[in-house]
Amino acid sequence: EYGSFMQPAYPKHNYDNADGSRLLLWGSFKSGKVLYDARSFKLIKALDTRAVGWGQPIDPRWDAHNPDMLYYHFSPATALSQYNVKTDQFEVIHDFIKDFPGATSITMDEEGDCSYDSRYFAFQLKAPRGGDRWAHAAVFCHDRVENKIVGRLELYNCFISQ
Repeated sequence: EYGSFMQPAYPKHNYDNADGSRLLLWGSFKSGKVLYDARSFKLIKALDTRAVGWGQPIDPRWDAHNPDMLYYHFSPATALSQYNVKTDQFEVIHDFIKDFPGATSITMDEEGDCSYDSRYFAFQLKAPRGGDRWAHAAVFCHDRVENKIVGRLELYNCFISQ
């Protein structure tokens, strides 16, 4: 009924929320992003597929103070969004296509994190370059409170080979 597997997110960032009451796990149930009660380990719900897709990498980060709020990116792939897990309300905070025309996506590649107060987010920006639709084109820091980019470094002829 709840899928065949569950596992914590990549362990370089917290998979428990601000007050330790919920866990966000990856699994094979509904959207693949599943919320559990951290004390009883009982399923609460799967996140809404309209917000997070199914099995898509969304780089979710819990808010440092609000135990109901997640920050992530999914659709559009160039936007930072927020999701209230209590109300299932979600919205785009900022779409970086306005700042980087032609960008294809933003990512933290599971390695990055937001600041301890959940105000600043560092992202890699991917954009077409030299025939590669997903080339690393820039790194930048976004201030979520002021809703603006506070630092950026554009990468020229910088390709990461797999």
